[in-house]
Amino acid sequence: MVLDAGHIASTLRPNHSWSLTSAQVEFDSPKVLLQNERGLLRALVDESGDKEVLYQMVERS
Repeated sequence: MVLDAGHIASTLRPNHSWSLTSAQVEFDSPKVLLQNERGLLRALVDESGDKEVLYQMVERS
């Protein structure tokens, strides 16, 4: 799930599962977080069916 101003902007496909072996916390602007190729937010956005729209939203902000 990706939030934009507190509203759900996108969700992962229902059949996609994530396995986290350790807690990961990311805190910064979406633009900075998406620059991290190994980041959780980028992984979520890249798996989203709305990937292009989400990247465009970040570029406009």
